[in-house]
Amino acid sequence: MRLETTNSNAQFATPATGIITSKSGTNALHGSLFETARNNAIGIAKVRQNPSNFAAPHYVRNEFGASAGGPVRMPHLYNGTDKTFFFFAYERYSLRSFASELVYVPKLEWRTGDFSTLTNSAGILQTLYDPATTNSAGQRTPFAGNKIDPSRESPLAKNILAITPLPTTADNPNVTPNLNTAGINNSTIPQYNFRIDHAVNEANKLYLRYTWIDQNQATLRNYPSNSAQTIAGAGFPDGASGAQVLLVTTISSALGYTHIFSPTFVSETNLSQQWFQQYFVGGGDPTLNYEAALGLPNNFGEVGFPTINGATMPYGGTQFNYKENQIISNIDENLTKVLGKHQLLFGGRYRHERFGYLPDRNGDTVNFGAYATANLDPTTGANYSGVANTGNGNADLFLGAASSYSVNLNAPFVHYRDMEFDTYIQDNWHVNKNLTLNLGLRWEIHPAAQTHDGITESFDLAKKAIVIPNPISFYVQKGYTTQAIVTNLANLGVNFETPQAAGIPQSMLYNYNFNFGPRLGFAYTPFDGRRGTVIRAGYGRFIYPVPVRNSLKITASNPPFTANYSQSYISASQSPDGLPNYLLRAKQAVVAGQNSSGVVNSATTTSIQPGVTFNTLDPHYAPDTVTEFNATVEQPLKYNTVLRVTYLYDHGANLDQNNYYNNHPSTYVYEAANGIVPPTGQYANTATGPYDQTTYGGNYISQKSGYSNDNALQVNLQRLKKNGYAFQIYWVYSRAFRVGGNTFRDSQLYPAANYLPGVLPGTDLSTLNRFENYQIDSAIPEHHIGFNGLVDVPVGRGKKFLGNANWLVNELVGGFQIAGTGQVLSQWFQVAASNWGTTNPVQVYKSAHAITDCRSGVCRNENLWFNGYIAPGTIGAATNGVSGLPSGYMPYEAPINNVPGTTNYGNNNVPLTLKNGSVVQVGYSAGPSGANRFSHTFLQGPINYNADLSIFKIFPITERVNLRINADAFNAFNIQGYTNPNTTDGTQNFLNSYWTGRQIQLTARLSF
Repeated sequence: MRLETTNSNAQFATPATGIITSKSGTNALHGSLFETARNNAIGIAKVRQNPSNFAAPHYVRNEFGASAGGPVRMPHLYNGTDKTFFFFAYERYSLRSFASELVYVPKLEWRTGDFSTLTNSAGILQTLYDPATTNSAGQRTPFAGNKIDPSRESPLAKNILAITPLPTTADNPNVTPNLNTAGINNSTIPQYNFRIDHAVNEANKLYLRYTWIDQNQATLRNYPSNSAQTIAGAGFPDGASGAQVLLVTTISSALGYTHIFSPTFVSETNLSQQWFQQYFVGGGDPTLNYEAALGLPNNFGEVGFPTINGATMPYGGTQFNYKENQIISNIDENLTKVLGKHQLLFGGRYRHERFGYLPDRNGDTVNFGAYATANLDPTTGANYSGVANTGNGNADLFLGAASSYSVNLNAPFVHYRDMEFDTYIQDNWHVNKNLTLNLGLRWEIHPAAQTHDGITESFDLAKKAIVIPNPISFYVQKGYTTQAIVTNLANLGVNFETPQAAGIPQSMLYNYNFNFGPRLGFAYTPFDGRRGTVIRAGYGRFIYPVPVRNSLKITASNPPFTANYSQSYISASQSPDGLPNYLLRAKQAVVAGQNSSGVVNSATTTSIQPGVTFNTLDPHYAPDTVTEFNATVEQPLKYNTVLRVTYLYDHGANLDQNNYYNNHPSTYVYEAANGIVPPTGQYANTATGPYDQTTYGGNYISQKSGYSNDNALQVNLQRLKKNGYAFQIYWVYSRAFRVGGNTFRDSQLYPAANYLPGVLPGTDLSTLNRFENYQIDSAIPEHHIGFNGLVDVPVGRGKKFLGNANWLVNELVGGFQIAGTGQVLSQWFQVAASNWGTTNPVQVYKSAHAITDCRSGVCRNENLWFNGYIAPGTIGAATNGVSGLPSGYMPYEAPINNVPGTTNYGNNNVPLTLKNGSVVQVGYSAGPSGANRFSHTFLQGPINYNADLSIFKIFPITERVNLRINADAFNAFNIQGYTNPNTTDGTQNFLNSYWTGRQIQLTARLSF
């Protein structure tokens, strides 16, 4: 095996390459058997998130297998000695375990309607109002003592709370996690490998390889945030929500042929194919119709648990399943020719990819918010917002007062076809004994991917039209959509056009046939090699093809191939009076689980509301590229050591990024710019769009405008093994910045209309993108120190201790070796940028200021890592307060309203005068990413370190048979490490460990 991390030559497509060479064996039979075991009975150590009465959770991990190789001999039929060889291996990885994590669940008293302890992190009671008392002015009476009569609990709440785990601590979940749960983490992965080699003659050799891998994994879903899986109850199985199962099968095969034309000319031909299938599905029983049992809308008979949002515990459901099948075929021809001082490598590749994709299901959804139990604030005028610190999603769920319901008709199974043609030439020129030049060029041709039956779309910005490859009648006839959906879209103003009318290719994407990747490098030994110094440098450009999951498949989830139907009680477009937040202003009419199953209308050609969203690809969807430069100086030193210093620069281009060109501005930005409140009525969901005001919602185009830069310094000191020991230690300093490259997760590009005047430095794409998104890539640590070593234990025959030991003693205690590896890591975190009041310089205290934090109702010792925002009403408070803050503490940012006891305490509401002279209260926001002065502020978090140790020995049994025994300790010293602080208040608690607790692993390998 050879790993290349930089300077890969033109034969290889990417800069980091693993080159694995396998052979069948010799004329003798060789093989091995091994078993590796870890379990909770041996060395599973405690971590911080484990409860005080910790008992190691169930953990059984086994890796075992066997392999054999040798000549093919069939008595009386065939003798493959010196010609035909086989290799076969079987191995299996099995894990049955539970992993601890801290999550949020509703308090016990909240589940019975007692919300008298419902306070936020500032210690402010969230007052609940009774929607049944709503008068004509939208005003309500608060529930006495903040308690709701248990008889008013909705059927949905009864079922949901019955399957919600109980808390394990007394913490307020609005402040701190209150459930320590052990989530399932199981895997089973068997693997079969077979290879046969045949030497036709000295000049011609063949091989055939076959691999089969199955994977079955069950874990917590932890999406959109960490959450426990539900428990069995109310007739529902365990794991109805919160668990997931991943099923993967990978089959690969390869046929290779090597021909030696002459000692200086060799050809290698490889044909390979991979069959891959992946199915991602929910846990519990995802085939049940949970919505029918819960009394929720399910217009299309979807199975699985729906998504229920807004309460303390998120219920992500199981209607997220997706499936992928792929067949990837490669033909590689690699030739090597030596001409004097030149080693020429040249050849090419043809790659053909076929994908079948079931796009992620969009789950039916029920949303709860602070509406039915909030009270209308008259000062907000026509914005119709609630009084600050009134209402709560948990209380709305208890009453069954959902703010919206939605159901989905999901996308069909889609087939894609893609291919690639590559050719390359590489000249490794040994100029003289001190200088070698590496000169190469790779040319890649990437034709546009093809979609079967044209289940794809583009968007014509100039004409506001949806571009589809076939007439819309074609999709109706094929069953990919319905005429009702098409008519509904037409009624909304959606227009369809052909690629020809849009001026783009029929495939909806352009070919990229001229992708060139130059590779340049040299190795030079100055001083005529007398001092051993070596100087190396390299430059290369590498091309990455477009991934299907992040690109091609997204358009299949658009209308008319899908449809979303909803009933909202807060959207003005569906309100009986055409005004927003009807649920805040009127009595509750629908109780979830009681009379909610038929609230969503999907039967008419007006059921789909204005604001349909289309997510499309830019037709100019170029492959990603990476440009890399590095320079290295290597110098041998005394004591068999070598020092190596490397500078490495990487630049990524054409990274994917979502451009939300029709993203609606915040209410404040719209009202400040226009002097009116947002329009209401039918077009309430579309009227504030900067691109379109009647038809479309928050459309985005996935485009290739992202880029990244990384400057890194690597220092490596290595000692080769001598006198019984060897070691390596290295330090990597990296400053990585990025825009895009992470699909929908970050780096969204928003239009200039989303910002207040004067905020942006410019509105051209480059300036806007840099202002909004160019920032540190927090996934790459700034400092990374790694070290590893090997030591012969000086005990046993010929060693310092017991050097004259007899055979038995030597076998028992002699000949052992100890190996170790470890690392030191820094970590970044991005401070919150959500408040718009007074600001102060950021002060980083790290562990210099210990505080006592009682805001959750449980007092804990913590560190104030930096001067985050802690509500002034909790500072020094006798109960539920924070004490021990440094003198002169001032938060780096605070909300505009920061005076305890005032109506809007803790928020950013401000009065805004409209054109008509009226004044409304509205939440201030100057714009999305980049507008807040702390939008791109990153700080260094705690530095963590750990080490793994292994002791092992090879016991010779016979001349051809030996047994190797290993005892490995991962995180040998059970170092806990420290997680990043809270990015808002700056507090660092000690509830979680950064590292996994120590685990001890035993391995035995018999080789023959």
